[in-house]
Amino acid sequence: MLLFHILEFAKKPQEIIKEAYDAIIKGGSLIVLGFNPQSLWGLSRLLRHRKTSIWSGSWISPNKLRHWLVNAGFQVGDYQTFYFRPPTKKTERMLFMEGIGQIFWPYCGASYMFVAHKTTEIVASIGPLKHVVNHPKIAAGLAKPTSRTATQ
Repeated sequence: MLLFHILEFAKKPQEIIKEAYDAIIKGGSLIVLGFNPQSLWGLSRLLRHRKTSIWSGSWISPNKLRHWLVNAGFQVGDYQTFYFRPPTKKTERMLFMEGIGQIFWPYCGASYMFVAHKTTEIVASIGPLKHVVNHPKIAAGLAKPTSRTATQ
């Protein structure tokens, strides 16, 4: 299942993750793409106070999203950020930042991607045992202890 920049614009993003968990079969994967608030784009979003298009969403930090995925029951696999250039009109001039960003600040790309796997199922409790076997505290068939006396 792919969630492509959906959680930023949802009123209850945790509910979407829970529904995705229920919809995915055991062994299935969830890929989540989102905007990274810990990036140059996130910084620009705070400074410019834009209220249109992508800037108007509630960007979720990668740590918070990882926590939500684990709480829903997913095992988080791969995590990667990409697009290290700042939000400018002349992005070709900033192309050099892609190589530098992957080396020096690999977690600060404008977007991130999580790959999470559904590997477990909820195990239902079978309840308490109704019949308890009482085992004797002393094993049957053993000789009774005797005192040792020396006879001469």
